[in-house]
Amino acid sequence: MPDIDKNDLWDITFTIQETAKSYNIDPELLKAMAYIESRFDTNAVNKSADTKGLFQLKPFVAEEMGIKGMEHVPSLSIDATAKLIVKNQKALEERGIPATNPNLYLTHQQGIRGFTELYNSAKKNITPRTVKQRISNNAGKGLTALDFLRKWTQKYHESALEADQFLSEELQQ
Repeated sequence: MPDIDKNDLWDITFTIQETAKSYNIDPELLKAMAYIESRFDTNAVNKSADTKGLFQLKPFVAEEMGIKGMEHVPSLSIDATAKLIVKNQKALEERGIPATNPNLYLTHQQGIRGFTELYNSAKKNITPRTVKQRISNNAGKGLTALDFLRKWTQKYHESALEADQFLSEELQQ
């Protein structure tokens, strides 16, 4: 686990709660996403995926959300990710896909087009080559679209619980 200052963690938690309330989204989703992507480490960098910050934003996403170069600033990253969630929620609803927390997380991971293709493939129980590549790039090599969707839905739920446990333990010390 990264060494995160307790005051920073309090600020992150407070900002997540307030931001979620202001965008009318579930704070659990933001906490689980931050836990999965960075374990709440605002300085996290994944060079192979070219992602940064609390939510591991790609440069084009950070630029689109107006925070390129500031991905490590928690309040900006949280706000940008909340805006992205709202945008993705609308896009999923327009496509007739349930905007559940696991689906919204996977949309963050895969992008709206990638997740739509994954979801529709899982629904038809097929796994086209393009979906197989996305699955392989996200710790799912050899899985079908349906199995990958199930795996990450389970991982989301486990991570949501782990995030709460982590925050509870870290903030009580």
